[in-house]
Amino acid sequence: YMINENDLDSGRIFEDAIAVGGFATEIHYPKKENPEYVLVEYHRIPPVYTIPYRSIYSKDIKNLFFASRLLSASHIAHGSIRVQRTLSGIGQAAGAAAYICNKYSITPEMLYTEGYVKELQQLLLKYDATIPGIKNEDLNDKVKSASISASSEFEGEIFENLSFEKINKLAGAEIWDFTDKIDAINFFIKNESEATQNIKVSLKRFTPEHKWQAHGERKFFDYYKYHNEAEWGSEHKETLFTELKSLNLEVDGNYCGLKEIKFDFSLDNAKDYMNDDDRLLIVITTESDSLYLAYEEKLNSHIRMVKGIENGEFIVCPHTPYLEIMPSGNFGKAVNIANGYNRRFSENPLNMWVPNEMPAYLKLNWNEKIKAKEIRITFDTLERASHDMPYECGKRASAQCVKSFDIEFISNNQTVKIIKETMHHNRLYVNTFDEIEIDEIKLTLHETWEENRLPGVYEIRVY
Repeated sequence: YMINENDLDSGRIFEDAIAVGGFATEIHYPKKENPEYVLVEYHRIPPVYTIPYRSIYSKDIKNLFFASRLLSASHIAHGSIRVQRTLSGIGQAAGAAAYICNKYSITPEMLYTEGYVKELQQLLLKYDATIPGIKNEDLNDKVKSASISASSEFEGEIFENLSFEKINKLAGAEIWDFTDKIDAINFFIKNESEATQNIKVSLKRFTPEHKWQAHGERKFFDYYKYHNEAEWGSEHKETLFTELKSLNLEVDGNYCGLKEIKFDFSLDNAKDYMNDDDRLLIVITTESDSLYLAYEEKLNSHIRMVKGIENGEFIVCPHTPYLEIMPSGNFGKAVNIANGYNRRFSENPLNMWVPNEMPAYLKLNWNEKIKAKEIRITFDTLERASHDMPYECGKRASAQCVKSFDIEFISNNQTVKIIKETMHHNRLYVNTFDEIEIDEIKLTLHETWEENRLPGVYEIRVY
């Protein structure tokens, strides 16, 4: 199969996907005025897309893989695929495919035609490859039958220092982590008037004409000093949001507290977990000058406060409005470690457990004894700004990477084995040992590489 520009622009998830891409489609030409220098021509910024297995083996030579830039891609598509990080994933897939071909004495083409692609995908995921759209379905992974609990889970709804912002005709919230069914939304509203005030609450969703972006088509990022540098979902034009539902409500005089807004609404399409742009906007509009929304001056990665609208663009700031959505999403919940995804593809959803404080522990419990001889843990090491990455700033590990942790293997409330790590710095941790019989595992996180950063755990596997 030859990958083409349409595959990239649509964010195509191939059924035989073996790697991921997403770099801007750019073509390099010699500069006419100075042929020794490069002229870079940008075509598109594609969404996250996948590389199909069929593009990395020869159709004419039976035992030949193309593990790098020689894969089958059109000239324009090659302008995105050709970069080193994408190619490293393709190289890993080619190596794993060669292993499976040797294992079953088959050719690369037979791996596809005789149904071994799923085994290849599951093998790649086990060894920390990135394949959007493919989940951990390894039946040998014993975590799938465990109950999961934790000492704490990150709660974006904890507020300690509330402030109030007047609703100047329009205010609300922009959210990135949400379920496809919404029963109710609670804002914390204050009415300083003795009279009842009228409000309109609207639920909107970001719906651009296409998933790709032309170079410079949309606003690239918001900049929030002291918080972050490159902010996703930064285009806030009113015309790019589609209204899904609206309600007219009243706020009683002298009211101060949570105002329940019953939406009873199901989204046609679930949250796109690979798209930073996919978000909901919940806005309150009113002619009253006595209504206020509660918020806190802190940044949570799954929610922003909307303070008004100006020149057709919603004004969004890095504050957290006091907002409850029912049912709530799985932001930071312990159960995420078993949802099948070993990383996040956009800022939200996180697909990982994030404790509320350190130290923290997570427990896996089984109703019946299991036999274990290997544990695999995937930690969060993703930094948004390139100069915060360890290689760029002379550090050994990402700030939120777990540095020290213990793993206790327990049987009948007695610890039968304990593993202690004190200088861990990798994303994927693997430990094999002599087989033991247990009914509980306790992972205790003691320290991250920077004291003020909370860790994240994407996945735990037990074999």
